[in-house]
Amino acid sequence: MSHPPSNSKTTDPKPDLKSRLLGGTAWITLAEALILPTGFITLTFLTRQLGTEGYGLFALAATLVTWIEWGLNSVFSRTTIKFVSEAEESAAIATSVLRAQLGCGLLAAFVVILAAPTITTLLHEPSLTPLLRLFALEIPLVNLAQAHQNILAGLGRFGPRALATAVRWVARLLFIVGFVSMGFSLMGAILGSLAAMLADVVVCRLYIQPSLWAPSTFPLKALTGYAVPLFLAALSTRLFAKLDLIALKALGGTAEQAGLYAVAQNLALFGGVMSPALAPVLIATVSQLLSQEEITKVRSLSRSAMRAVLLHIPFAALLAGAAGELVPLLFGAPFLPAATLFRLLIFSTVSTVMIAVTGAILVASDRPTWTAILTLPMPLFAILGHWLLVPSLGAVGASLATLLVATVGSLAGVVAVYIRWRVLPARMTLARCCLVGFVVGAIAQYWPTPGLWVLLKLAGGAIAIVVLLWLLGEVGDEDKKVLQTYLKFNRTDRHTSPE
Repeated sequence: MSHPPSNSKTTDPKPDLKSRLLGGTAWITLAEALILPTGFITLTFLTRQLGTEGYGLFALAATLVTWIEWGLNSVFSRTTIKFVSEAEESAAIATSVLRAQLGCGLLAAFVVILAAPTITTLLHEPSLTPLLRLFALEIPLVNLAQAHQNILAGLGRFGPRALATAVRWVARLLFIVGFVSMGFSLMGAILGSLAAMLADVVVCRLYIQPSLWAPSTFPLKALTGYAVPLFLAALSTRLFAKLDLIALKALGGTAEQAGLYAVAQNLALFGGVMSPALAPVLIATVSQLLSQEEITKVRSLSRSAMRAVLLHIPFAALLAGAAGELVPLLFGAPFLPAATLFRLLIFSTVSTVMIAVTGAILVASDRPTWTAILTLPMPLFAILGHWLLVPSLGAVGASLATLLVATVGSLAGVVAVYIRWRVLPARMTLARCCLVGFVVGAIAQYWPTPGLWVLLKLAGGAIAIVVLLWLLGEVGDEDKKVLQTYLKFNRTDRHTSPE
């Protein structure tokens, strides 16, 4: 008599779990996608208000602080999600993680404030010192917000996590525009960023209130087996992501060149908007399937996740082709040289999404050390590439070095997944995406569309990509089933959110 109940418990939740995880990806992706409109508007506003030099200083300060923020969060993020999701009682884990992450953020902010003069001297920009010190105050706020978001993800509460992200992006736009318009200039941009992170924390606390003061018996050393290799992997990835801008400046680039590069870099990051959603949900899905010994489904999911990255290629090619018209439209004629840099960096972003996806598969497959082994060499090779290329090619050399290292890193990740599960991305998918990308990118580049018409060209190009992939047989029944699952989750989630 015990078997029927057992079977119902193991079979009934599966469709609900699948819908929940796919829906969680959809919600988080939509929230992160708000960086597209809000980021475009913020970037356009700041570049026009601050100019190339002023925006270059802002980008340098933001890059340095963001390195530290995400480096600290990488110690806790994926490990927190894993442990909270597995715990029957998560309060003790949440308290311990919250204390540790906030404490690290406060300590890091203090160190940056003290070391700011030395850092800015190395970058040959002493005027950056007060900006860096003010920006350092964001470090504990970011870590406080990320601790809450990681706990929410571990609890499976993807709706509130997505809401907090959405509020942050919208608030960032409103606060930055507000403070800069009030005459605070560079300081106003930084104050706007601080206020947005505070809004993120407030939204998270509406849903969960882990205590900083309650006694906790959970030992933080229990996290180290996963936290240490994942920290090294995330730190290496984050260091690599912004190393080109710092290397350009350190190797003799001007603040104006840094501003142009930062615009191209930030614009290219929009190509990886799905990455923050894919990693945590993919880890949860693969872990669940492995616990059920569904090895065939793990292989299928891994192949599908890598296929999703390949589908980014034609859209990246479309943006690259239209870059010569898009960049001056958004940021003004002085930023036109950033178009060339963007064409290279958008494809490096696609490669870094593949690195994130393959890394998530390896983490969920109990191979966290592999991710560290694969990513640790990336900053070192990037430094070598910048040292060789930047002096002769300038900003173009920095973007080329970034593209080459990212491409090699993505290939290494694919090989690692193959060694673990004997699966590779479909070769026909790669061929179709490259073919469609070449055609659409060429049309976008050689079909002139002045002014706002370039936006219509991009919309038409995106539709053309979907149609061409469908005609070539890339869009199949499985894609339709996934879309139906997303839509089903979104309809039911309206009745259950906020969670």
